[in-house]
Amino acid sequence: MTSRHPLVGLALGLAVGITLALQGVPRPALLPAGLALALSPPLAPAGFLCAGWLLARPAAAGPSLEPSERDLEGRIATVPERSGDRLHFRLATAEGTLDAFAFPAPWPLALGDRIRMRARLRPPATARNPGGRDPAARLAAGGILLQALAVGPAVRAAPPSPLAPLEAARERFAAACDAALPPREAALVLAIATGDRSRLDSETTTSFARSGLAHILAVSGLHLVVVAVGLERLLRGALLRVDPLARRIEPRRAAAALLLPATGLYAVATGAGVPVLRAALAVGVAAGGTLLDREASAANVLGLAALVFLAADPSTALDVSAQLTFAAVGGLVLWAGPLRRAIPVARARGGWRAWTIEPLLGGVCATLAASLATAPVLAFHFRQLPALGLVAN
Repeated sequence: MTSRHPLVGLALGLAVGITLALQGVPRPALLPAGLALALSPPLAPAGFLCAGWLLARPAAAGPSLEPSERDLEGRIATVPERSGDRLHFRLATAEGTLDAFAFPAPWPLALGDRIRMRARLRPPATARNPGGRDPAARLAAGGILLQALAVGPAVRAAPPSPLAPLEAARERFAAACDAALPPREAALVLAIATGDRSRLDSETTTSFARSGLAHILAVSGLHLVVVAVGLERLLRGALLRVDPLARRIEPRRAAAALLLPATGLYAVATGAGVPVLRAALAVGVAAGGTLLDREASAANVLGLAALVFLAADPSTALDVSAQLTFAAVGGLVLWAGPLRRAIPVARARGGWRAWTIEPLLGGVCATLAASLATAPVLAFHFRQLPALGLVAN
């Protein structure tokens, strides 16, 4: 598979190297020399393994701060998300990056905002049970050793980020949901549409998890792909109906060019989680291929996404959401086609079977492929598998 899809082998090598580093496996003295293997195509995965092993250095990348209460100034490095009565985000300061919690402000905090606030610095919590989730290890893998809990309001130290209007729109949408729907239904709409899960009650979350539909409560890659495909067709159709434009530019390429910034804005507006960013990258590659008259392989796009995320933040290897989204898409790429070909029913090319039976069989194969691929991740992290998952999906 790696000869036809070289980026897959590179991504696997990088992931294995990062995993070895995060597990504390000692680095061999000659490890830096192994980087030269990346210059040879057959040995490139081994070179990327060495790169990943060297890349993940959680302890050395931590901030040079001590637990205390102090004034902080920095730039918001992730999309703020609700966490109880506070907003949760990464704060990049001159001394290092912190896991920050701030009180909501009258004006919305946004990715890229430069702020000042007084906060109490403390080490993050560790695993409560053996083998349980370990927030401290997850943060340390990304070079973050301290959390910052605001004890006062956050104040802008520079003009608002260009993305501030997106956060304001999210707040207006939340207010509209509260005005039009009962609290429980409003919480569901917010979770599905904007990625804000802070208002979901435990009963709703548990019910969806047991039925194998927990992914519906988060903005996933599927959401973005549906929106992107719909927007692309809408733009292309609109451009085709404007004769002066259709004669001067190719509607297919123009729609792809407009789709690129729109996809990025949608990803940020919905929280910029790993599944959404992975899908945004895939849509970007597909749109770029349209502009250049090239077609990318799904496996290579998945490998490229893994390379980008792991290189930018090695702690992604420990993120449950990232593991699930890459496992699910990997299962679709590897097994959905073979499973469909294994069914002794000829693929319909036209007629009523093409739009009734074929989508049903394809959906069953896709669900089975994704479920099989994600089952080990679910079992490892949550100690349970949804018995109704295959039927519900």
